[in-house]
Amino acid sequence: MNGIKPMAWSWHRSAARKYACGFALSVLGMILASAPAGCTLWSKPSAQPISVASTGSGTAPANFPSAAPSKPAHDELPAKQSARLCAATAEDMEKKGFAAQAIFLYEKARESDPSVPNVAHHLALLYDQQGDGVHSLNEFKIALAASPKDADLLNDFGYYYYHRGNMADAENWYRKALAVAPNHASALSNLAIVLGHQRKYQESIEMFTRVVGPAAAYSNVGVLMTEQGDSQQARDAFMQAMRLDKTLKQPQAFLAYLDRADHSNTAATPSATPIAAVVAAGSPTPSVSERR
Repeated sequence: MNGIKPMAWSWHRSAARKYACGFALSVLGMILASAPAGCTLWSKPSAQPISVASTGSGTAPANFPSAAPSKPAHDELPAKQSARLCAATAEDMEKKGFAAQAIFLYEKARESDPSVPNVAHHLALLYDQQGDGVHSLNEFKIALAASPKDADLLNDFGYYYYHRGNMADAENWYRKALAVAPNHASALSNLAIVLGHQRKYQESIEMFTRVVGPAAAYSNVGVLMTEQGDSQQARDAFMQAMRLDKTLKQPQAFLAYLDRADHSNTAATPSATPIAAVVAAGSPTPSVSERR
């Protein structure tokens, strides 16, 4: 196995309005086309006809809708069922990559029924994808209060901290995930990566071994050593990976890279040559848990 695979505008004013509206309408159309009954972006208009009365100046509607809330239409779904359908639509939007629309629909589902499960977890991930760390952190706290023993959630909170370069807190939450689910593959791999970034190489090898076996584990940690600038340790790790499995391509590629770096008297660090360009598999990358 070659590494660990992981499991976002300025316009001329007149043109901006035209194109922005067109884009919004097209996205809106996709949402509405896939939204089940009961999960809409606006209230359903009343089917009752508007009567017309004569006035001195002509004709005018005699029964404009009242500003007071109207009684739900007979075919409108109950709040709980509507909320769950809305959450299902939001999940579909999330899978298709429409993060902003998914956030809107999850929020709408929770407003209709706060008991809809896992909404805060989804929102935490989506807000993080949108670069909104404040809202993401708040949603993680809500989710953890409701599900403190959810290994996927604990792993994803670890990723929140890893994404911000906070390796100590990331390690803490990955360990909490493993305390709940000792064989959680994402948490094991993510913890191995965080340990490698902290130069805790032996423990990193042990964590990787539990997921990908010893040969790939040494290769992965060799990549992390190379990124840290620990070239000789990286070379030793790649050699050990080759002794365990001569078919692995990643250690071969990195050893060739380290040889070229030594020959040219260039430090074998990402600043000298991007690691991702050395081998297609690239560096081990943490990931959030796969959504179920």
